[in-house]
Parts: sequence; C-alpha cells; structure tokens
Amino acid sequence: MYVWRKKIPSGALQFVVFIGVVIAILLAAFIMLIHTRTLFRKQSGFTIETVINANYGIDYILSRAVPLQDSVKVNLFDEPYKTLSVHKTYWGVLEKTTAVSRVKNKEFVRLALLGGYTPPEEKAALYVKDNNRPLVVVGDTRIEGTVFLPEAGIKAGNISGQAYYGSALVYGKTAQSGTDLPGLPETLSGYLESVARGDFPVSEDQVLAPEEGGVYKNSFLETTKYLYAPGELRLQGISLIGNIIVYSSTRIIADRSAVLKDVLLIAPEIVIEDETKGVFQAIATKKIRTGKNCEFGYPSALVVWEEEKENAAENISGSEQGTGDHENGVRIGEGTVVKGIVMFRGVEKENNYTPQVVIEEGANVYGEVYCNQNTELMGRVAGSVFTGNFIANQSGSIYQNHLYNAVITDAELPEEYVGLIMETKQKGVVKWLY
Repeated sequence: MYVWRKKIPSGALQFVVFIGVVIAILLAAFIMLIHTRTLFRKQSGFTIETVINANYGIDYILSRAVPLQDSVKVNLFDEPYKTLSVHKTYWGVLEKTTAVSRVKNKEFVRLALLGGYTPPEEKAALYVKDNNRPLVVVGDTRIEGTVFLPEAGIKAGNISGQAYYGSALVYGKTAQSGTDLPGLPETLSGYLESVARGDFPVSEDQVLAPEEGGVYKNSFLETTKYLYAPGELRLQGISLIGNIIVYSSTRIIADRSAVLKDVLLIAPEIVIEDETKGVFQAIATKKIRTGKNCEFGYPSALVVWEEEKENAAENISGSEQGTGDHENGVRIGEGTVVKGIVMFRGVEKENNYTPQVVIEEGANVYGEVYCNQNTELMGRVAGSVFTGNFIANQSGSIYQNHLYNAVITDAELPEEYVGLIMETKQKGVVKWLY
C-alpha cells in the first residue's frame, strides 16, 4: 500500500528553533524582571526604612535627655543589620542634632536645629522678676497675653505729664513671678560661656582664607570651618553659608554687602551696620549693636554672654568714651526687625540704672527677649519678654520698672514658634539642616 508522505521544508526546523529561542528569551526576561522588581522593592524598602528610622532618631532626642557631644545608639528592637545613632551638640543657643540610620548598605542622615517650644496655653507674654517693686505702665503701652508680675503688681504711672492711656493694665491673665527668671539648661550656659571666649579646637585645614567677593558654603554634614582674625574683622562683599564660625578676639563688623546664612559670629563686640540682612547668630561677651532698618530672619539670635570678670570700667573702648555707648549689652536699632532671640546674661551689679537690652523705637522683635538685668523697650515685641527689670530713660530722668510706649503681645507670634531652650520648656524642630 502506498503511503503519501508530505515533505517538510528544511526551513521549518529553523523556524521552530527560532520560536523556541524567542520563548526562552522572553521567559528569561520575565524572570529577570520579576527578580529586578523584587530586588528594587527590597532596596526601596531599605531606603524608606532608613529615612523613617532617622526621623525616629530626631523624635528620640526631642523626648529624651541625650548626653552632650556623645553618640548614642538607639535600640530598634530589630535585626542587627539595622542601626540608628544620635548625636547632640550646640549651634549657638540652639541644639544641633544628628541622626544616622543604616539598613545594610543604605544610610540616611537627618540634621536639625532644635529649640524650646511652649504650648500656646502655657506661653508667657511677659515675665518680670520680683524685685519688690511694681511694674508701671505709661503712655501707649499695651501688654497682651499671660503676664507674670511681682507681688507688688502693676499700676498706671506718669512721665513728664504723659499718663497711661489704656483701658486695662493687662489685656490677659496675670500670675505672680518669682525672684529668678526661668532657668537655662546648665549645658547651654556652659557652652555659651566657653564658645564666647573662643574655646574651640581648630586645625589648619579648617581655617578659611576668604577673599572679597567670594562665596563660601559648608554643609553641616562636614567639619566646621572657621574664619579667624586676631584683630578687628570686617565682613564686606562676602557670602558665608552654613557650618561656618566667624571669630575675632576684638570686634566683628558686618555691613549690608555681606551675605550671612546660618553662620555663627563670635567676638567681644559685634557691630551690624544699617540695612544689613541675614539669618545668623551673633554671640558676644561685651556688646552687640545693630544699625537702623536691619532684617534678621528666623532663626536668628543676638546674644551677649557677659564674662564674670567684666565690669563697666573695663568696657569703655577709646573710640567710644564720651559717646554714652560704653555699656555692655544688646542694642536693636530703629526700624530693625529680629525674628528669633535677643538675650543678655550678665553678672548682677549693685546700683544698676542702665539698660542691658535696648530695643529702640520702631524696632520689632518676633520671638523672645531674655535679659537677667535691665531692659529698655521702646519698640514692639511679638512673643515673650523675660527680664529682671525695666528701665525708661525719658526727659533726662531714669524710671525703674517703667514701660513707656512699649508693646508686648503674644497674639502675633505663630503657635508653632520654637526658640530659646529653657529648663521648663519642651523641645521642637527650629529648622532642618543641610
């Protein structure tokens, strides 16, 4: 019997092999895709977890006492390939915190400046130390918010025929103050005392040699850089940004052409000329003087931390004798705006009738004023004032514990404001660093 057999072209076998190869490649690609997606998902998960753990590290410092200058390992109750360490130091009057999170080969670093936070219901607009004399309000003075007053209370007064024109002495609640201001942490006090003297180790590779017109940036992830001068240092036509300390053993002068962001200025005397703008902290042992119409963005700080050995006779420089500007302290010029902290902490003096913090007419502080001695307030504070006493220099006379045409209100400061660290305050994030 004849069987018919159809011939298959030879190319058909090649076609079958080709199809098989294509299918194999597609299967391999599919398997590779699944593997890559799985690996990518794991790596993405690790990355996300490092970020979450770093944020947890910042929260850990906010809620617990962490030793200064020590790196502390945080227990994650998890696999040993996940680690988290936190570190705390000071940057001016604020805390600089670092959280380093690692998951296998992934690392994420979170940097933040921390400060003191007070819930709105606990915030004080004014705290005057009890010196056995009442607070006297005169003229267009207005105090809004919770006020802590001496046992002698508050009353209306008169200066050169000017009476008090308000309808109430305080527009808010009152409570009794104590004989001391709310305290600062001992670690902060020790740091400010040390850094104000210039006590920080500096190696040669950390010192900047800037030129006029130069732009110098330094991340807070890097080692601190220093701009140092043994004599007077003038900041003019230069940009300094980030983790940089500017130090002079005599005086720093900053003018409007300088760009200063997040840096520290440290010297016995600091002069900031008219119309200067910036966001920085200035720390002096004698005096800080700002010109007119300056703008200091948040979070800035102007701090005089007076040395124990200082006294008024030692503070008169030859160029200032006879000018009436020889006293230690902080003076905020007319029309200047400070968003942050103005602070003076000095040695108690007998028969002290001069102001250590002067806020001139038309000047505005959005934040906190802290002075353990005398404050002369002719401008406006939106936030809180903590002071040992007020001084009013009017018509050639000195009036103790008098407020004349001054405004203190806590209503205009955002509830989220975070500022000066005190023993009684919680902590919050001032800003994230870079």
